[in-house]
Amino acid sequence: LIKAALLFNHQEVSLGVRLDRDQIHFVQSESLLYPENIAQKSKLVSIKLKNSFKNLRNQFIAELNMGELSLVPVSKITDYLTLSVKNFIFILNVEIIGKRKIANHELKSNFRLDSAITYSFSFVKFGLGSKNILGSDLEIYPGHFDNQRKLFFELSITKNF
Repeated sequence: LIKAALLFNHQEVSLGVRLDRDQIHFVQSESLLYPENIAQKSKLVSIKLKNSFKNLRNQFIAELNMGELSLVPVSKITDYLTLSVKNFIFILNVEIIGKRKIANHELKSNFRLDSAITYSFSFVKFGLGSKNILGSDLEIYPGHFDNQRKLFFELSITKNF
């Protein structure tokens, strides 16, 4: 991993390059699981922009994968927007997943939108959120789609003893 970052006045710009070997994904084909991407090298270039203004924080990430790995998106753009007001935090996550491929099949691009709101009190945190608000189709494998909207409730207790 090679990373360079520049910080100035609540802004951060970073550029990263990552070369990984042996990214293995287990893929189902005709009821059998088999590994893919063995001994192939991924070449990922990413740009991250972080900024904050009072109670508002934003993190924008753009990734470009120049390798030809199965199920790994050619490009991916993510934006996290966080607004903090007293004990409440509102989170909005936008994600654009580029084309992916598996064997001779190309999986289409996708747009996902997630949100959550959390409330923290002392050492207890409550959260309520939704994943895939728009119900967009994400093709996991050829012919297998995930378009379900998912609601979640989070309760976490963190106490140091």
